[in-house]
Amino acid sequence: MKNDPKLRKLTAALGRAGEDLAVEYLENCGMTILSRNWKCRAGELDIVADNGDMLVFAEVKTLRRKQKFRPADNLSTRQRKRNHNAAKAYIRALNITGKSSRFDLIEIIRTTFICELQHHKHYLPDLPPLSVSEKHPPPERKVKISSFAAWLHHLCPGCGKFFFRNGGTFCKQCLEELNFFDQKYRCPGCGGENHGALEQCLFCLTEPPRPWQQAYALFTYQGYGKELIHRFKFGNEPELARPLGILAADLLLNSDIQADFLIPVPLNLLRLCQRGYNQSELIAKTLSAFTGISVQNVLRRKFSLRSKQSTRNRKERHKGLLHIFTIRDPEKIRNKKILLVDDVLTTGATAAAAAQLLLDNGADSVNLICLARTISASPGIFDSQKQKTARK
Repeated sequence: MKNDPKLRKLTAALGRAGEDLAVEYLENCGMTILSRNWKCRAGELDIVADNGDMLVFAEVKTLRRKQKFRPADNLSTRQRKRNHNAAKAYIRALNITGKSSRFDLIEIIRTTFICELQHHKHYLPDLPPLSVSEKHPPPERKVKISSFAAWLHHLCPGCGKFFFRNGGTFCKQCLEELNFFDQKYRCPGCGGENHGALEQCLFCLTEPPRPWQQAYALFTYQGYGKELIHRFKFGNEPELARPLGILAADLLLNSDIQADFLIPVPLNLLRLCQRGYNQSELIAKTLSAFTGISVQNVLRRKFSLRSKQSTRNRKERHKGLLHIFTIRDPEKIRNKKILLVDDVLTTGATAAAAAQLLLDNGADSVNLICLARTISASPGIFDSQKQKTARK
């Protein structure tokens, strides 16, 4: 059973979902997340958080049922020592001084309908505590990159072929297959192209007024672009967030958008547990790394057992998204300029519901950036008139 690839994939997705919940819990406790899944030769650290003058190394265990023994017994003595050695390596690598530290264990018991989180502090009482002297900081060490790692770094994340990146994300062939929008003819309502005489495209004219000021989209949701998005969302390839996010960051840096916060569109909790990650949040974190704009997860999506949005028509999308979002801390976004981050824009019902909620809670303005924009097959104003004359 352990060698079953489907079981390993499901276990990995369950573990990522548990770590996402643990990160959200620690952020609610006022901590700042420094690293996730930090690896070194000594071991691996699930979460490293900053709690003022203390570093918190959190080990996350996602269980499917409650255990009868103590939580610390889930970790063997070897695992505890590896965590301790990995924490010392982390402190040496980042040259951290003047902070105390502790080890916490976060247990997430996930059953069919209930998700329970238990936080156990100081789960390593049998090992000496970590401390770094301010007088003798560790010396800097040079890291040698092997030739295999250098060769692997030049593999295209889209097709897997070798190419010299030189700052690029995808190879030339993959970029040519992506149908990028011409930003000179950008529609402010959906981010697609507008070649008409009006301010917005024909599709946006048939939709309700958009709550955001400007919308930006990279490429059309068809062909190779649709294949990349499907691999990113449904193919368990979260590593595509970085190259796609770099393309979005280039678009954002070349625009005139000014934002105080990046807010990703949240996922349904059931969808998050199945997928293991929120693709919009991964894109937002990549944007934050390249633009310096911080990410705030203030939006929450209510739990629902309905079918996903991609299987609904236009009316069902708008009707099913009424009051589906909630906001956690309205004071954070009051009088702030918000940039909403999403993966695909179809009718815009999901993004519109989230943007309207942000504006209702005091946000100064909301803009939207997404990876792809669907090319709707529904008729516009002039196409519908042509169909009526053809029927006559």
